[in-house]
Amino acid sequence: MTVSGSEFGYRHIEDVATSDAAFEVKAGNINELFMFSGQALFSVMCDLDKVGHGQEIKIELESDNLEDLLYLYLSELLYLKDTEDMVFSAFDPKIDGNYSLSDAPLGMKIETLNEAPRVDIKAVTYYKYKVEKTDYGYYAFVVVDL
Repeated sequence: MTVSGSEFGYRHIEDVATSDAAFEVKAGNINELFMFSGQALFSVMCDLDKVGHGQEIKIELESDNLEDLLYLYLSELLYLKDTEDMVFSAFDPKIDGNYSLSDAPLGMKIETLNEAPRVDIKAVTYYKYKVEKTDYGYYAFVVVDL
């Protein structure tokens, strides 16, 4: 999914740093910001259209602010990828005003994918990391280490 102008979604950004991948997200509300960010994260690794929705894992997180909450969320998704050997393609995060998040992303075991992931993401970085409220909703810029 690409974003331009007032369109919402995510897009991959090329040539940000060596051995890294980057994406930006534009969203109309805070829940969409987290949903699109999850999609963007896993779309770096694989074609989301080819990832089934056979399994779900519950996530509960809290933070003091929006920036840290998004960083924790993406890091938790990567932790689950590594510990549960899963990739996710469907996200439905709910964030309340106190920066508490609950989600049950849907995905499948990596070993059951028809195609191996293109790359493996090691971590979310703080390099050029940005999350902000805008006139249209929310914006995030994220760089991940490959």
